[in-house]
Amino acid sequence: MSEELKYWYLRDHKLFWTLCMSQIKQLCIIVGYKKAILILIPCTTLLGALLGLGTMAGALFSHILFLGIEVKNDGGTLFILAIITFLCCLLLIYNQKSKIPDLFKFKL
Repeated sequence: MSEELKYWYLRDHKLFWTLCMSQIKQLCIIVGYKKAILILIPCTTLLGALLGLGTMAGALFSHILFLGIEVKNDGGTLFILAIITFLCCLLLIYNQKSKIPDLFKFKL
């Protein structure tokens, strides 16, 4: 099945009217760097892990519902990496669970 037919329902989506594919990739890279930096700073680890968990949940649902496990003959590598990242974020959240009440008081 061609890519055009597989994702026909996304062709008219408003996001793709205003952004080209390279801009969407740049946004994904920027969001990924922000999460990584937040995870590395001890006082914002929980916030970065929560953002990462949400992003990876979206990636996993996209793979399961729309893309399929294997995308462009990668053997499921991206899906497996999303699962690993999701589990790592869960582990970070579990380790930082005592700071969850403090997250509501967080100010930059």
